[in-house]
Amino acid sequence: MRFDILTIFPQFLDSPLEEGIIRRAVAADKISVNIHNIRDFALDKHTMTDDRPYGGGEGMVMKPEPIAGTLRSIEKNNPGGRIIFLSPQGKTYTQETAERLATHEHLILLCGRYEGVDERIRANYVAEEISIGDFILTGGELAAMVLIDSVTRLLPGVLGCEDSAENDTFSRGLLKNPQYTRPRDYEGFTVPEVLLSGDHAAIAEWRLVTSVRQTLEKRPELLARAAFNKEELTVVWQTINVEHECHYCVPAHSAIAHMMGVDPALNQALRDRTELPDPKLQALHDTTLAMVRSRGRLSQEQTDAFYDAGYGQQQMLEIVLGLAQKVMSNYVNHIADTPLDERFSQFT
Repeated sequence: MRFDILTIFPQFLDSPLEEGIIRRAVAADKISVNIHNIRDFALDKHTMTDDRPYGGGEGMVMKPEPIAGTLRSIEKNNPGGRIIFLSPQGKTYTQETAERLATHEHLILLCGRYEGVDERIRANYVAEEISIGDFILTGGELAAMVLIDSVTRLLPGVLGCEDSAENDTFSRGLLKNPQYTRPRDYEGFTVPEVLLSGDHAAIAEWRLVTSVRQTLEKRPELLARAAFNKEELTVVWQTINVEHECHYCVPAHSAIAHMMGVDPALNQALRDRTELPDPKLQALHDTTLAMVRSRGRLSQEQTDAFYDAGYGQQQMLEIVLGLAQKVMSNYVNHIADTPLDERFSQFT
């Protein structure tokens, strides 16, 4: 894979490109990184690459001619690259973006400075804009390195362990599980026994549970796009119920409840719409049903009734978690063409 970087500070990138995985990927011919000094294509003897903005205002704007000249030079020798402008106005960079870009053979990264680049460059040359977050840097070089690093590690043969990229944080919509190494006992803090058991199934379950727990505590919004299979959903659901002492909090809907192995008697009660034996459990069922029917837009009255039954924000989040899993998304997608009344009939 080929990366071309356009910058006015080429030496800024020397050190990051000569360390770690990037250096090894270059040495193994997995990637090539080519740095182009925009100043080399300036039109005046002072090699000016910026000028004052038309209409007045603060700062300077990068001139179009040197950038266009650099791009034409790259295109002449290596045509077909995808031009990306690192900009705070771009779409926020995610793991999914990195995976998409890793399918390209040639990326051209334009590093802005000052107040940005002349709009005519952005409008006529740039294929997409990318931002690495809602904060301001002095230039796009660091953002370009973030992109190169995250894309490179996804390429076949770059990482020492082929499973590393697949199991990384964000790769499946979850934060990664806690990690431990030697010594077994460090100042009285010991490694969880399950990791020393040699039971691979138990270890996998522990890693899944702790991954979900960390995501729920630190980045709960990620769970809406997490992908679980049937067995994983059952483990996750049962674990949350035990830890939060909330009986049937997560699925409280007969189809998902059945899939997750909920008590058959309760599941039958949900399907038959009979009155549940526990008023608190009835309130849980009513709230979940209302959330499904309203597509997550509960009225204030419905929300108050849920909290009046003795539940809190944690339990509300658990309901959202249960309804947001991949199985739910797949189900709704499958019946997307069904009339609305029929679409939600199975939830009532």
